[in-house]
Amino acid sequence: MSPQAISSYRASLLSNDVSERRAVSRRLAELAATQHADFVRLCHRLIDDPELRVRAEILWHVMRYGDRDDVVAETKAHAALALPDLRARALLALGTVGTGSVVPELYALSVAGERCALEALARQVRSEAQRQQALRLSREWLMSEVYSRRDEALRALRILSTAQREADLLLTAYLKYGDELVVWALGAASAHMLPILHELLARWPEGCAEYHDVARAIQRLERRLVHGEAADWCTGAGGLRHYL
Repeated sequence: MSPQAISSYRASLLSNDVSERRAVSRRLAELAATQHADFVRLCHRLIDDPELRVRAEILWHVMRYGDRDDVVAETKAHAALALPDLRARALLALGTVGTGSVVPELYALSVAGERCALEALARQVRSEAQRQQALRLSREWLMSEVYSRRDEALRALRILSTAQREADLLLTAYLKYGDELVVWALGAASAHMLPILHELLARWPEGCAEYHDVARAIQRLERRLVHGEAADWCTGAGGLRHYL
């Protein structure tokens, strides 16, 4: 990629025109998909740009489209951890492009409660033992009284596991906290969850926010069943009482 082309991307990233910044984000996604080597070169040039806005956007795209074990990107993302405004995005980028050496650091930061570290760890785990460590921490956080931890645990569990495997824990968390995204995740669970969701729906007055959340999860699960998973009403026979 020519210096002129890199300068053009940089100028768009710095633009005060929101539509131009959205357009360059789409261009970066297309570049990553169609000319990936150029995308990597561009990111290597701009990931430590003097302008924080440029660095933040490049870190975000590196997280989404970067390559695992990219030592250059890892080194520069790691340097960005020292900047408070970039730290969260730098952690997420390390979850994508880091080498195996970052796993212990990400685990330690996750245990310490660092924002975005758990999701980065989930993206980076290499072995079954590391995956189980991250899973244990994610399941623990899903029951935390702190909403931000529950939210991050849900994002990590999407990477590490499936809604089918985590259905009982998801339901327990929803019954305790009522988080919208948790009940939405139950819409990707197995067929046995459908009658339980219907029982949940009956608990709420029609038209309230909670009613709407559960109804959306039911619609999501029903669509999945129509497209291939056979409903098994018997496995849901215990109903909601089993979880109370």
